[in-house]
Amino acid sequence: MELIRASPEARRDIARDLASIAESGNAVLEAYPGFGKTMIASEIASNASSAAVITRTVDEMFEVIRFSQAKIIPLYGKEKLCLIWGGSGDVYRFCWSKRILNMCNYEYKATNDLVRWVAGAPRKPEEIKDRGKKAGLCPYPSVQVLSKSKKIVTTYGYAFTHTEILDRDLVIFDESHELLDAVLKNVEVIDDNYIELVFRSLKKDLETRQVAYMVRGCWRRATSFPGFVECLERFEGGGDEIEGIINAHRRGRSYWQGKKGWILRRVPSFREKGLIFMTAYLPPYIINMIPRHKVIKVEDPDRVIEAEIDTSLTSRFEERGEEIYRGYAEKIVEYHDMDTATLVMLPSYDFLEEVRKRLPSTLLDRIKPPEAVRDLVAGDLVLDVAGGRSTEGVNPSPYLGRVIVAGLPYPPPAGEMNLMAKIYGFDSTYTYTALLRVVQAVGRLRFRKGARAILIDRRFEGVRHLMPSWIKIS
Repeated sequence: MELIRASPEARRDIARDLASIAESGNAVLEAYPGFGKTMIASEIASNASSAAVITRTVDEMFEVIRFSQAKIIPLYGKEKLCLIWGGSGDVYRFCWSKRILNMCNYEYKATNDLVRWVAGAPRKPEEIKDRGKKAGLCPYPSVQVLSKSKKIVTTYGYAFTHTEILDRDLVIFDESHELLDAVLKNVEVIDDNYIELVFRSLKKDLETRQVAYMVRGCWRRATSFPGFVECLERFEGGGDEIEGIINAHRRGRSYWQGKKGWILRRVPSFREKGLIFMTAYLPPYIINMIPRHKVIKVEDPDRVIEAEIDTSLTSRFEERGEEIYRGYAEKIVEYHDMDTATLVMLPSYDFLEEVRKRLPSTLLDRIKPPEAVRDLVAGDLVLDVAGGRSTEGVNPSPYLGRVIVAGLPYPPPAGEMNLMAKIYGFDSTYTYTALLRVVQAVGRLRFRKGARAILIDRRFEGVRHLMPSWIKIS
């Protein structure tokens, strides 16, 4: 690991160093929020012969395009381009099912006119959708044609659905803490609805019609998910869907609860060279998976957020009750400062409501909704849940000077997360997700002079060594 002090010259040198490291290995950059990681990513990609930049959001895609002076082509996934998508569930499964059931009225094909128009300038998703609607076309196939371009920028969701775009000479993962979430989105639920779609898909083709009935029969007879997979292995010709289920199970990428199963078809397989990972908080599971890597950490004594741990309480689920809820309400009153605005992050909506009920009326009058975080004034208070609106995305008010993390926000147990923990380990999934939410909330303080974070949960003592260097715990 190499430790570098921050400066404008250091940023230019880091860009050159990262590109040089990627010629023969892989590079990881951990730098505090606001250092200019996206600018560095754009510069490196612009100078490469073939590159892909992977970002967290579409807005960040356009930051890359702006820094590169439109030298990089944006690619969007179906969730941004589908003309009938309602926004819940898996959009790719939604599209597949609607086309199988002949419930989409838009023609699914690429046209030269639409491809040329999209490639002519950096187009936003809304523009592309409007063009597709007027032509009666799903715009997604035309955008996919542009995935062959030498330099592209896209989101994690698209990159992990179309993994062939990661074959470029250079791939830069901006905000690489999103990798875990991107992999989670590729976990598929195998249940009655899924099997019915597979059945209808296979039944449409005369050559696979018999297989369709065999698949459905296996599912109905199976008393467990492993039993279902064992039945599938007895015949051939089920196509990619069936092979995907079998292969995921063989490789230890399946989890089951009763008869419902979760499988992960695609696990990131990081190659020997040409990858650059950038983040403000380095995911431990990434480091364990990257071959031939070198870590560069950037520090700046002027870019440090002071934090302290209060071990008097815990939000541990087994200990929750009147004493805990009242205790956290009292701590919020104790640490709230009328000279600045305060953000309080709690583990869940249920926990938040229980604590809110026990706050004094004088403080309740100061509470603002999470979306108001950009407009806070001194004395205001925002209560929000881990990963909520106020903890990322929106630029907070300059009056925000205190963050209270009221409990270590472990995500609730779920089949998808249990599968990830089985593959990567509990701390690399559940603990990392909890700490990422904490880091995102604390990062809202933006290194303001006098800003302070309070972490209230005795479990923080056991994970303090996992916090990034720009959060200084006293």
